[in-house]
Amino acid sequence: MDGRMLLVGFFMLVECDKEGKCKPKFKPTKEKKRVGKWLARKVIVKVNMFGKEVPQNLWLSKGSSLLLRAEKINEKNILKAVGNDPQYTAYIKQVLKVLRGIRNKYGAVVMSEVPGKSVEVVKSVRSLDLPESFFKVPKGYKEFKNL
Repeated sequence: MDGRMLLVGFFMLVECDKEGKCKPKFKPTKEKKRVGKWLARKVIVKVNMFGKEVPQNLWLSKGSSLLLRAEKINEKNILKAVGNDPQYTAYIKQVLKVLRGIRNKYGAVVMSEVPGKSVEVVKSVRSLDLPESFFKVPKGYKEFKNL
């Protein structure tokens, strides 16, 4: 997925001012519960959806080293995707700094809920060695660059 599209999810958790200073945009709670194999803490995020603030509950856990490692890889891929584009680079570095702090303190997202609407749960995490062919565009298709 294009790195700029992946950023949309990150910006739900962070609020940045015009100078590029960013801070977390969520409220941690003391509520904890088991999500699959992991003990997770609930944080509440207010997401702006078409001009209306919608609460979203994220359950974060430090219980999966693979999931934490996957998030670090995702960060690297986003930085690689946007390259040195000055339009994004300064904000992205600030956003990623804040997100690293969130991950270090609370962990990775193992469940996401929009109350009364949807629930997404991480069921399992595993590491795989994928063949190079997995990353090639299939015959008959063209690679799309959003630049």
